[in-house]
Amino acid sequence: SVAPAERLRVALPRGSWSPFATLASGLEVGGVAVRAHARLPPGTDAAALSAVSYALRFPSGFEWALGGTLPGVFLDSGLRLSLGWRAAGCGHVSFTSPRGGDAGAVTRLGTWHWVPDRWHFVVISRSAAVPSGADRRFAVYVDEQPVA
Repeated sequence: SVAPAERLRVALPRGSWSPFATLASGLEVGGVAVRAHARLPPGTDAAALSAVSYALRFPSGFEWALGGTLPGVFLDSGLRLSLGWRAAGCGHVSFTSPRGGDAGAVTRLGTWHWVPDRWHFVVISRSAAVPSGADRRFAVYVDEQPVA
């Protein structure tokens, strides 16, 4: 359980996408961009493990439109992993490597769907079990089920 002081509630008004782009277009701003440094126990290799977890709920009657992006992990090395949705709430995972430009971007449509008016729980973690210098392997869970 997370203490109330450690929670952050974020609302995304209809039509908003990126806080900066939404503001520039004159629409109501919503969302958040966060950069955080983990507090790790002494002796822990910060490069070995990173994780982010959050809960989200799409309101009843949510209009999926063409899709959208949810929070993910962006590492100093340029690796980025995020989740999102496509039409009808089909879940997807996007992974972008700094190698290969656009060729380094991969999007996998998931076998799960985001369900409106229900809380979903997401965990994205990076494994320490990969040789140094190699792209780290990620594990992604939605509602305690592995999706990537």
